[in-house]
Amino acid sequence: MSTATFPEIAKVMREKRSFAVLSHVRPDGDALGSQLAVALTLKKLGKDVRVWNEGTGVYLEHFVRSSIFRRLQAGPNVTRGLTCEWADPGWGSQPACVGNVIDESFFDTDAIGVYLDEGTVGTTVRNSIFAGQCWAAIVNYKGVNNLYDTTGNDYSRLRAGAVPVSNDHDRLLPNCRGAALG
Repeated sequence: MSTATFPEIAKVMREKRSFAVLSHVRPDGDALGSQLAVALTLKKLGKDVRVWNEGTGVYLEHFVRSSIFRRLQAGPNVTRGLTCEWADPGWGSQPACVGNVIDESFFDTDAIGVYLDEGTVGTTVRNSIFAGQCWAAIVNYKGVNNLYDTTGNDYSRLRAGAVPVSNDHDRLLPNCRGAALG
C-alpha cells in the first residue's frame, strides 16, 4: 500500500475535475462527516463531486447551519440520499440542521430522497430531481419551517405509490415492503 503526502493530495485536488468520495462499509458518523467535509471542499474548488457509500448518501451531523449543498448526486444503491440529523437528547435536543439549502441535486435512491428528521429547521430543498424512491422524495418528520419548492423539484420519476412529501417517520414505510432502512 502506498501513502500519499498532503502536497500530493492537494495537487490532485487542484488538477482533476471529477471526484468520487467514498467511505467504508456501514459508515458511522465520523466517516460520513469526513466524507462530507472532503466533498464540500472539492465543491468549493468548483469540482464535480459524487458521494458514494452504502445506506445513506450524505449525512448532515450536528450542527450543520446555513450551508448550501448544490449539485449533490446521491445513488444509486443507497436507501436515503441525504439525511439531516435529529434533535438528539444527548445534545440537549437542540436543532441539528438549521437554515440549509439543498439545490440542483439528483437523488436516485431506493426509499427516500431527502430525510429531514426531527430537529431540522428552516431547511429548503429546491430545483432537485428525485428518481426511484418507493416511499417519498422528501420526508419532513417533525421539521419546523422547512420548505420544499414543489414548483422547482422534479418528482416525475418516483415509483408508483410514492409521494413527493411525507411527514411520517421512516419506520412506517407504507410503500416500501422490500426496501430496508439502515
